Amino acid sequence: METKWRKLLYILCAAAITLTACSSKEAAPEKADMSKPFVLRVGASDLLRFMNDYYGPLKERFPQMELDVVEAKEWVLNPSPGETFEEGLERQYRTLIEAEQPVDVLMYSNMNSYNLLIDKGFIEPLDARIKRDQYDTSAMYKPGIDAIRAYGGGEVYGLAPFFAPEYITFFNVDLFNQMGVDVPKDPYTWNDLIEIGGRFAGQTVGGEPISGFAYGCQFNSLGPLVYNIGLSQNLSLYNDKFEMTFQGQAWEGALEPLAQAIMNGSYRFPAANDKSDCLAALKNSAIVVALSDGVSALKQLPSTINYHIDVPPSSDYGTQYGSAVPQEMFSIVKGSPVADQAWEVIKAINDEQFVKELSALESVNQPLLPMREGIPYQYSGKPVDQFYAKKDSNPDIERIPFDEMEARGKLYGIIEEEFGKVKTEGRSLADTMAVIQQRGTEVWVAFKSTRSK
Repeated sequence: METKWRKLLYILCAAAITLTACSSKEAAPEKADMSKPFVLRVGASDLLRFMNDYYGPLKERFPQMELDVVEAKEWVLNPSPGETFEEGLERQYRTLIEAEQPVDVLMYSNMNSYNLLIDKGFIEPLDARIKRDQYDTSAMYKPGIDAIRAYGGGEVYGLAPFFAPEYITFFNVDLFNQMGVDVPKDPYTWNDLIEIGGRFAGQTVGGEPISGFAYGCQFNSLGPLVYNIGLSQNLSLYNDKFEMTFQGQAWEGALEPLAQAIMNGSYRFPAANDKSDCLAALKNSAIVVALSDGVSALKQLPSTINYHIDVPPSSDYGTQYGSAVPQEMFSIVKGSPVADQAWEVIKAINDEQFVKELSALESVNQPLLPMREGIPYQYSGKPVDQFYAKKDSNPDIERIPFDEMEARGKLYGIIEEEFGKVKTEGRSLADTMAVIQQRGTEVWVAFKSTRSK
């Protein structure tokens, strides 16, 4: 009898295993049938860019798809009283995602948006689909795809056909030639460029004064520059306990070239909120290190000006990782009824042919480099191969919480204000650093107090 029951048990177990296997197979996601009509709703941060450059090619690729596109701004409009930037951004995205006709795909370029969308559970990871379709990401620029994974906690929540170098270095070759100064070649450090810029102090061209070194234009402040100089020498503005560490001989030595450049006038202060400032900086500065959107003014430069663009500065301790900020990211909204179709569209946007077509367009203002390597591309007639030369990914990519980012922004404002007094009041570097240390401490005390509530 026992043997008979054992046989029955074996049969039942085998049947259960078979049923489980069958049900798992049935539950596995299938590729979407793109020949059937469907509606895809897209929330695009750059509505004009999407409609001009993405809409037509996507409709040609998927004729059965109806595209419904709305704007998804990445800055906060009409914030509520007491609302933080993070809360405002979440509110705006939630409105799109929880609408009567919610969006299925989000297009955005700010990695802060990527972080928030992941943290709030608004977008779905793509790894299962990538694995299922054996979608090849190996041809993508490694620091770029690694940054996407790093910000996603090891998972991919979106793909981007382009990346922007975190910084681009601009050299006005004409000014270098007129002053008899050699254009620096990579690798160079932040202080290398600041000190070379010092050789242009007090110089004029055509009766107009010129600057030796400019960090950004229009919106960039001295705060991020001081941060980057410190980072390049393993120095930090504050520690993980949010205590200021902006003091000591190491910091003072790191910032001495900048203080000298401010004093002798070779450092160019940006004109805040002046849209023409970037063009002025590029025309009248020997060296400009700027975010890629600042370099968009290159297209407005007179064709007679000879210039060269290159990679951002290296660190003073000999390491420079690939500099890649993914741009025009596309993610699938969690719970979308057309998620499978959305994935096919995202794959198409990121395939080689589609990116080649987009790269050939002249409508792109800032240098957006193809994420897929090997696609012929120039920006404003200049080669960009040098930006693919750094293959190592930064293992310490910072993912800064929104509240810390806002506090750091206040600290940057203090640095900008106090370093300005080095020029206007002749104040010493040591005294300037002491004031920043004190005022920065007040920022972090208030930050910790707010966080503890």
